[in-house]
Amino acid sequence: MRFDDAVRLLEGIPYTSPAKGRVFHDLALQRRPRQVLELGFAHGVSAGYFTGAAQEVVHCRITAVDLEQSHTFTPCIEELLERFGARDLVSVHREVSSYTWFLKKDIQRQTRAHVCIPKYDLIFIDGPKDWTNDGCVFFLADKLLRPNGTLLCDDCNWSYRGDELARGTKHSRGYIFEKMSEDEFREPHVRAVFQCSDAA
Repeated sequence: MRFDDAVRLLEGIPYTSPAKGRVFHDLALQRRPRQVLELGFAHGVSAGYFTGAAQEVVHCRITAVDLEQSHTFTPCIEELLERFGARDLVSVHREVSSYTWFLKKDIQRQTRAHVCIPKYDLIFIDGPKDWTNDGCVFFLADKLLRPNGTLLCDDCNWSYRGDELARGTKHSRGYIFEKMSEDEFREPHVRAVFQCSDAA
């Protein structure tokens, strides 16, 4: 599918801009992956851009994973895939607590004689943006990424404190935030996955 047609089908739906969608679409056309894993799809807009490109790449399939509550989103990913006429290209999975549990099961499925056989050519991580989940996800996703595969992540500069300042609202400190220190609350967690060894 042409990129402009994908933009038209996804217009007005959060949370992926057409500019970012262009990056996904062009990357998929350039790398021509056979298997794409998207961790965190919300409404399914980024999956839509990958799907549009997958329609041009022979034998490309997408696995999209998010939480069960994403089923209640309007529109939901299944509705968007119907717009693309590409429901058969995407396998949608929903977990109760985190996509780390999907990765755990996928690694088990891919393990032979104690060795995990890589499965995906491109993995896109776009989830809760916290160290507890995403720090683990990068480690697990690496096990499933084929040699010379592409690991793509969103929100490298996002932080809880920065998001509060941008939106003018406070994050709840319930759930994982309850015992979070101020420096944890202030620092971008996804960026820390890559720069942890540089920390003073």
